[in-house]
Amino acid sequence: MKPHTFHAMGTEWSLVAANADDLLRDAEGLVRWLELRLSRFNPDSALSALNRDRRSADPLLGQLVRVALTWRTRTLGLLDPTLGGTLASLGYARSFEEVDGRPSAPVDARPSVTLEGEEILLHGDGELDLGGIAKGWAVDQVARRLVLRGVRYALVDGGGDLRAIGGPWSVGVGDDDAIVLRGDAVATSSTLRRAWRAADGTPMHHVLDPRTGRPSVSAITTSVVRASDATTADALATALLIDPEKILPLLPSFGASARVADAEGVWWTTTDWEQAA
Repeated sequence: MKPHTFHAMGTEWSLVAANADDLLRDAEGLVRWLELRLSRFNPDSALSALNRDRRSADPLLGQLVRVALTWRTRTLGLLDPTLGGTLASLGYARSFEEVDGRPSAPVDARPSVTLEGEEILLHGDGELDLGGIAKGWAVDQVARRLVLRGVRYALVDGGGDLRAIGGPWSVGVGDDDAIVLRGDAVATSSTLRRAWRAADGTPMHHVLDPRTGRPSVSAITTSVVRASDATTADALATALLIDPEKILPLLPSFGASARVADAEGVWWTTTDWEQAA
C-alpha cells in the first residue's frame, strides 16, 4: 500500500489504506480544513477571531475548546490552552518555520474561558493556543471519517501522532523500538523539536510549564504515550514532558502506557509498555 503524504499543521502526514485513494484525498482535505479553522497562525481562522474578538459561536472551535479544557482538568492543570499569548511573547508568534528568535517582552497573561452553549467567551488578557492537543484530535477526526466511509484497515500518521484502524500495524517509536497497534494510538512529544534560541541565546521550546509560564525543564526530553485514541495519547505525552512525577501515576486510569527518554538519550518504559516481536 502506497502512503498518501502531505504537509499540514506544521508537520508531515501519512495516510495508508488499501484501495482507498479517493478517501485518503478526502481525508487530506479534512486536515487542511481543520488547520484553516483552528490555527492561531492563520489570521482568518476561528481561533484567531476568538482571540481577537474575545467571543465565538463557531461549533467546531467550541468542540475542541471543550476537549482542551477537559484535558486541562485531567492533567492537573499541566496541559493549559490559555498560554497562547505567553508562547507568542517568547518568540513563537508565527508558524515554526518563521520563528526568528526575537521575542517581545515576555508576557504571562492567561484568559479565563466561559462556555455557554456553543458560545465561547474569553475574559481578561491573553490568548488560547490549542497546539497541545489539536493534532492528536485531528488524527482522530480523520480516523473516524475513514471508518464512517467503510475503511476497516488503515493507519493515520500526523507527524508522529498515529491512530490505527484495525491491525496489526507495526510502527517505530523512539530509538530502535516498535509497537504493534490494533485499533489504538500512540503519540510522541519532545522538547528537542520546535526548539529555538532567543536573541540573547536563551534556549526555548514550545512546551510551556503553566506553573512558570516558561519552557518546561523536567528530567525527560521525549515522551511516547500509547492510548486508546490519539487525543488521549497526545494530551498525556505533552503533560508527561512537563511533570513526569505527576502524570506517570495517572496513566493506568486512562488505559495508557509510556516510553520516555532523558537528556542523555536513555529510554525508560512503564511496565505495561508493549514491544513488537
